[in-house]
Amino acid sequence: MGNDEMLLAIKEMFDQSIDKVEKKFDQKINEVKVILEDLDSKIKVVAEGHDVLNNKMDSLEKRFDKLEQKVDTLEIKFSILDKKVSSMDKRLDAMDGRFDSMDKRLDAMDGRFDSMDKRFDAMDYKLDSIDRRVVNLEKDMVIVKGYVIGVDAKLNEHDTILKRVK
Repeated sequence: MGNDEMLLAIKEMFDQSIDKVEKKFDQKINEVKVILEDLDSKIKVVAEGHDVLNNKMDSLEKRFDKLEQKVDTLEIKFSILDKKVSSMDKRLDAMDGRFDSMDKRLDAMDGRFDSMDKRFDAMDYKLDSIDRRVVNLEKDMVIVKGYVIGVDAKLNEHDTILKRVK
């Protein structure tokens, strides 16, 4: 075999090797194309999902902004309410002081009523004593009345006798 033939044989082997490599390369390119197409469809799905998520995020952000505004409003209202409660606390403290003062006055009055009650009890005891004495005096007066009537009758008798004697 000469150089030309060998060169032709090498070229043929080279061409066959190149054909095999090209076929394998084409096959790999086709496989990569399939993978890329699959990846592309998955990327599209992710992109579509991303758009949905973006829309949901935008919606959530708007809702969060509204909630934030409501919280701000509530904080303002709470601050106003806190001031009113503080004011009412001060007024209640002042009223509590006034009630303490009134309570002391009522305690003093209660002491005076207790003193008066004792005085009334003493007067009641004296009245009971006077009542017993009056009852005894009434009994004595009935007895005295009987004596007076008896004496009067005797005086009338003596007066009648004296008139006769005269």
